[in-house]
Amino acid sequence: MNPDVMKWYGEDESTVERRHTEAEKLYARIRAAGPDRHTEAGLDELAVLLGVGDKPAAEDTYSFYVMEDEAWSGSVRHSATIVASDADEIRWASDKWFTLAEGGIGGEPTLSAYVDGAEVGPLDLGPHLADGGVDWGAVAVPELSGARLPAGLPVPGRGLHYGFAGGAE
Repeated sequence: MNPDVMKWYGEDESTVERRHTEAEKLYARIRAAGPDRHTEAGLDELAVLLGVGDKPAAEDTYSFYVMEDEAWSGSVRHSATIVASDADEIRWASDKWFTLAEGGIGGEPTLSAYVDGAEVGPLDLGPHLADGGVDWGAVAVPELSGARLPAGLPVPGRGLHYGFAGGAE
């Protein structure tokens, strides 16, 4: 972490080191508790991030969908991203977003499918926006094959996380 940013938040190297140690201890407790098979992929990735695992980082191994809605205002980029690994889930979550955001944030929303980490798409959702969401009958959502991205797992190497993320930068 950038030392100047840490100082701005009132933190120093000892704080970061303490939090890292706490995360390692929590990780060890979770592993000792014998988690179920649905958590293995997430724990393996967490081990890589903490530097305590013996498995290499997974890359380009999962299948998932990404809906991106973004718009620029001057030099500021506003964005909303939804990541899911089920077609019905990405449709539902996207419709919720477009309903709450009253049609989105003004950009050209897209839906991309990633099969075994390789992009299939993107599909332009803008022309298919209707009251209450997307006219999914007019959008051919690709089927996913291969291992699905487990819920809660970050997408390895892409800076994305399962679920919803929004921001301005």
